[in-house]
Parts: sequence; C-alpha cells; structure tokens
Amino acid sequence: MTILVTNRDDIRIWRRELLYFYPDLEVRELYPVNFLQDRVETKNQEVMAERIAALELMLKGTPGVVFVTAEAFIQKLPETEGLLGKNLSLSLGEVEDREEILAKLVAM
Repeated sequence: MTILVTNRDDIRIWRRELLYFYPDLEVRELYPVNFLQDRVETKNQEVMAERIAALELMLKGTPGVVFVTAEAFIQKLPETEGLLGKNLSLSLGEVEDREEILAKLVAM
C-alpha cells in the first residue's frame, strides 16, 4: 500500500498510528531525490538504502506501507524492468569469488 502525504511531518503521524495497531507492519519512506543532497555523507547511505527498500517493497508487492511525499511523487522513477532482478546479496561469513561479484556488478 502506498500512502501519499503532503510532508514528512505527516509521515511521522501516520507511522506512529499504524505501528500502534500493526507493530509488525513493514513501513518505508520513498525519499525525494533532492533529500539526498541535503544530508551529511553518512546519512546519504541510510537515506539511499531506505529509498531502495521502499522501491523494492512496491515492486515485489510485499505486505507493507510506503509513504510518499508530494515532492517524491512527482519525481520520475527508474523503469520497473531495470530494477527487478538487479540485486546482489552478500552474507557475513560467506565466501564469494571476487571476480564473479565484480562481473555481476558490472552487468547490473
């Protein structure tokens, strides 16, 4: 489910209410692109990860809620075909061939 809100303050209100009634609900926020430019470098990675998680939730149809501000709503998103299947999962302690990982990343 996607909920369109006017600003980030509304997201905080909605999030608090939803999580009160549904504490296990996956809730994400699709940050607007220019939000990334206003943050400190360490925050950029967190914001980008949240944006990707929100897109993934919407694409896979997983039960959950994605909040989208009006600003983020009017921004273009990448084509769906370009996002599906283009991920790489690595686990702590898992040994992977470096060349295979590089080849996958280049292919993406």
